[in-house]
Amino acid sequence: MNIRRRERLIEISRSLQHCREGRSLHFSYILKNNQLLVSSVNSYTKLHPYHKFGKYKPLKDNSYNYIAGVHSETAAIREYINRFGNSDFSGLTIFNVRLSKSGEPMMAKPCGNCQNLLDSFNFKSILWT
Repeated sequence: MNIRRRERLIEISRSLQHCREGRSLHFSYILKNNQLLVSSVNSYTKLHPYHKFGKYKPLKDNSYNYIAGVHSETAAIREYINRFGNSDFSGLTIFNVRLSKSGEPMMAKPCGNCQNLLDSFNFKSILWT
């Protein structure tokens, strides 16, 4: 992904900060040849779609009461399948953006569950801020 596209996606994310529902604000963008196909945001008010993507496995010892919301990666995959009617991700890039409350990019590496999901869909590349 070229630097101009990366910076533009961060700008788009900043313009959507009003979408914040909870502590963290994550966006995922699916691109093909630098063309934006799908954008998504995480949600604390919707539950992880177990029936489509399997059970969410807590990754921390103290997370036994954690109820998984929809992570932006999951939302992006669902949106892509709904919009384009296929699940071939082999030529696609996913780019994750996480913003602080002040709008600064933060580390947005996918969690272990999302990384496994992204690997299973065979993305060409997985990038993050």
